[in-house]
Amino acid sequence: MTDTTGITGKKKKDLRGPSPLHYFGRLVMKITGLLFILLAAITLVFSCYELIKFLIDGGINPIAMFVHIAEYYLITVTFTLVGQAVLNLSRSQDPKTEDLGTLKESLLAMVVSISGVVFIEMILENKSPAELGIDILYVGVAIASVAIALGIFIRLGMHKKVEEERDKE
Repeated sequence: MTDTTGITGKKKKDLRGPSPLHYFGRLVMKITGLLFILLAAITLVFSCYELIKFLIDGGINPIAMFVHIAEYYLITVTFTLVGQAVLNLSRSQDPKTEDLGTLKESLLAMVVSISGVVFIEMILENKSPAELGIDILYVGVAIASVAIALGIFIRLGMHKKVEEERDKE
């Protein structure tokens, strides 16, 4: 015979509710989400500072500068996505991780985009291969890494579309 309470007939263990560790984990997730959103705000403010400094002082190639600002913007969007996802997980009573698949795709797209922007920025900042010296090796590695990342991203996206079409049939 199980130990039940009063009219409800539920077990005493079921009436206790979540453990303090559950609440602590949710608090840590909320703090982490807010930190990511704070990092996004700091990155956005820093990119505005860089843009104002460029507009006042001049300096490097304008196209390279705007590519640099685009890089900051992509980093800001990435931080915001991660922060919102973690906050959404911390709000639900029973966090489910099925929604993290879309977050993974978004983060992969951001990483590929940021690597492409960094590569374009590196090319625009340098005027000729003679000025690069040993850095030409790094430019080659950057080209290869961007090509591989784009290939993997496209391949994964194609596999997902094929799987979705199979599921519909």
